[in-house]
Amino acid sequence: PVGCGIPGHTLQQVPTSPCNIPPTETGTDDLGGETTSDQLDRESLMLHYTFESDTPSNVVDDFSGNGRTGTLHNSIIRDGGDSRKYRKILELDNDVRNNPDNTQSYLEVESIPFSTSALTISFWIRPVGVSDDNVGIVLNNSTDPNSRHGIIMNPNGNQYALGYSWNDSVNSHNVDLGANLVHDSWSYVVVLLYPGGFVRTFINNWFISNYDLGVRHENVSFDNLEVGRFSGMIDDIRIYTEVLD
Repeated sequence: PVGCGIPGHTLQQVPTSPCNIPPTETGTDDLGGETTSDQLDRESLMLHYTFESDTPSNVVDDFSGNGRTGTLHNSIIRDGGDSRKYRKILELDNDVRNNPDNTQSYLEVESIPFSTSALTISFWIRPVGVSDDNVGIVLNNSTDPNSRHGIIMNPNGNQYALGYSWNDSVNSHNVDLGANLVHDSWSYVVVLLYPGGFVRTFINNWFISNYDLGVRHENVSFDNLEVGRFSGMIDDIRIYTEVLD
């Protein structure tokens, strides 16, 4: 076995893999307020959103300690119900069935740029309705040339599929990772992006796909990061600037 999965196998369960990032721990501080921590405690953790806060606000705390707070745009934080053990989640109303321009529900990340050629991105996601093609899940959504990088949904029109962009432009052809989400159901996603150009995708602790870009992942800057613009819900988002394999 190499990394978190076995290349060539489309369904390989690895429940003890380091890619099974441990769940968020919650507790209380000395004043009785809620605290949240990442059990891995890695310096490479750039961003961690859990949406757990006692104070209603359009600002979302970043529990990585890096100050990348998020600002909500046309989106709401709700209790996730029994399927998420009543944790708070972010709901994004971007269903394009009746309005193709309905893509303005998202979370804007505080612009504290970081650069990397490797990533581990993890999140819980529940697609609901119909999302636009090539729409961001966790994406540096820049209109500048070669400045679009991150995880997307519906690559090249493949509904509920996961894809990614790296050092791309708005009209670039996007990569389909060969991994599909289930409509109206929660899935736990981990995507590993290696400097050498390989990408491995896991859903619900199963190794789903291995992709070879054919060239190295260049070092890119994340300076216009967003969460959302797809239709559905998302929770427990983490970004590491290393491959946790």
